[in-house]
Amino acid sequence: MVLEQVTPILADDLRRAAAALRAAALDAFVSPPEAASTLAQACAEVCRPDTSRGREMFERIAERSGYSEELLAKSIEALTAPFSRAQLEAFSRKVRPRRHLVGFVMPGNLPGAGLHEVAIALIAGCSVIVKATASAPDFMHNFADSIGRYSPGLASRIAVFNWSREQTELTAMLRESCDRIVVFGDDDTVANLSPSARFRAAIAGNGDECFAGFGHRVSGAIVAADSSMGGGRNDAPEALLARDVTLFEQRGCLSPHHIFVEDGDRTHASVFAARMAEAIERLARALPPPRQLRLEDAAAVRRARESARWRGLGGDSVQLWEGAGLGWTVIYDREARFTESPGFRTLYVSPFFEAADLEHRLEPVRGRVEAFAIAGRPRENDQIRALLRESGASYVCAAGAMQSPPIEWPHGDGAFLRSMVGG
Repeated sequence: MVLEQVTPILADDLRRAAAALRAAALDAFVSPPEAASTLAQACAEVCRPDTSRGREMFERIAERSGYSEELLAKSIEALTAPFSRAQLEAFSRKVRPRRHLVGFVMPGNLPGAGLHEVAIALIAGCSVIVKATASAPDFMHNFADSIGRYSPGLASRIAVFNWSREQTELTAMLRESCDRIVVFGDDDTVANLSPSARFRAAIAGNGDECFAGFGHRVSGAIVAADSSMGGGRNDAPEALLARDVTLFEQRGCLSPHHIFVEDGDRTHASVFAARMAEAIERLARALPPPRQLRLEDAAAVRRARESARWRGLGGDSVQLWEGAGLGWTVIYDREARFTESPGFRTLYVSPFFEAADLEHRLEPVRGRVEAFAIAGRPRENDQIRALLRESGASYVCAAGAMQSPPIEWPHGDGAFLRSMVGG
């Protein structure tokens, strides 16, 4: 059910869509393997900038978001890379059949975010109604349209709408119309849409929570002392991590804010920071940064730069590398604990000397970590991986793979995924 909105959406539109989607969940049976195959085809199609439809989509998203079309295409390509037919069909054999109507509230700053959860729900047999991201509604509309070209039955189980944050009556209607609600966004958005205790009760005694909220989370990376860097190689850790930093303009929960470098000789981390600056600059030539930032974003990047500049002049162990305009920023800070970035390719780099030191540096984000990349093998590898799990990391991967989590990524605390798999 692909709905191209020409006139403003009304509450009655949502009611009718919900009724049709509930009927489709019961009548339009598509086996999980067939749904997985269809979704793999749709994902491959929606990320192609070499088709007229794909080109138009990336042009429209770029116009709204300010991101470059090249950056958007590579970002979506990375996000959908794990959605191959083999991987989705393997996952489809683990789901337990569902016939719920699931409502999704997508985040406002990231095209493609939430795709994992939408795909999981469709494979499991649910119908979904999606409030698309305000800055990039075209992505989910195109995704639903692509599904329709391969499986009309599966397409009858997805409807995509978009309305503004201010239209709270429509969001309330979405919540009332669905069995389950999945919300992406900042912590305030999740808190505001979190239902009452009564509505949170398990559905029909099946033990599933009817609300899943994915709020603000942060990610980082670790570079082990045994990592080989330099030479401008595409497989060098700085090149791979530059890709992780650059994709999606560092706006999603999987983008690294701070890289910690295992530094036995007390010089490795500052050298690596310089290498990161070179790698990010090289990548910026192929994937241009935004031509202009919103005032608040530009101010945040400038604050990060000026703070680093003045601290360095004041004698602190801080170094600063800057790209043209506000295109990218790398800050080496020897003493820093995990520092959240304002995004837009603004990266912090610091050393760590042992697992206990890393634990101290991660303390500010304990419980709010989503992912970490690890380049090489740190000396205290087992302790460090345990520390990352304790900090909340749901995805630990190789450098360069941060924006491509598998379909079984236990996003957040993994509760939504667990509710869809197993017996």
